[in-house]
Amino acid sequence: ILLNFSEDDIYIPYSVKERGLEYLLGNDELCNWVDKYYERTDDKIDVVKLKDLFQHLTTTSFYETLTKKEKRDEWNASSFKSKISTSIRFKYSYKSRVKINNIYYYSVLSGYKLKVENILN
Repeated sequence: ILLNFSEDDIYIPYSVKERGLEYLLGNDELCNWVDKYYERTDDKIDVVKLKDLFQHLTTTSFYETLTKKEKRDEWNASSFKSKISTSIRFKYSYKSRVKINNIYYYSVLSGYKLKVENILN
């Protein structure tokens, strides 16, 4: 019976979409890691370079527990950039180039900054 309908004909309640998104993001290791160490701001001047993000990732216990194959294939710098730029959560914050105060920044997350408690540690 569902085969006779198009995607536009099937109603999916907002609460179901929201719970599905929460489930997906809750199981995303990258999102969990970024949420742990960085906070979202409404200020577009706050940017985090993906290079700095990746360097921070390589110092964490999560990265240290990965196998050499996972580090080489799934969690190298280029795949990390690809994961950020295509992630449901970060694809709108990712900027390949942004100009702030007449300075160009390349490959950044716009509107994110390191949490204060992580700066002190």
